[in-house]
Amino acid sequence: MERSDPHETGPLRGSLLRLLVTAALVLLLPLAGAAVTGKPLAEYLRFPPKTPDVPHAPFSLPAFLGLALLILAATIPLLLRLISSRRKDGPRKKPSLPFPPWGWAGGILGAVFWVLAWSRIPWMGRFQAHTFTPLWIAFILLVNAFTLRGTG
Repeated sequence: MERSDPHETGPLRGSLLRLLVTAALVLLLPLAGAAVTGKPLAEYLRFPPKTPDVPHAPFSLPAFLGLALLILAATIPLLLRLISSRRKDGPRKKPSLPFPPWGWAGGILGAVFWVLAWSRIPWMGRFQAHTFTPLWIAFILLVNAFTLRGTG
């Protein structure tokens, strides 16, 4: 029976090391840049981050119409192709699986956190900044459930 060298880096250990180095660079290099320029680090360590009040440019009708035309020019051919296409292999069979329980949980979770995110009830105010992650998890659960139901 062969024994492997305990100091040998396997694929898992190498991947973990790369992940840790990448995370350290992503987290520490912006802080190092702020420190080098003399900016206070407390602004960058605040959670959730606060966006400063930025004066926005006024509404521009020419810019709006130009972007609307560009978007329509890109999407209309796709929509026409989608509408005019027909399935060649006949109608699709009904899904054989019922809607999974985690899909229902995702729907309920999404509804609850959607109300929490958009309502202006005073006692909910301190939780509103933290609703992104639960909404995203609810979306993932729903997409997974619909995919499982649709593909079987």
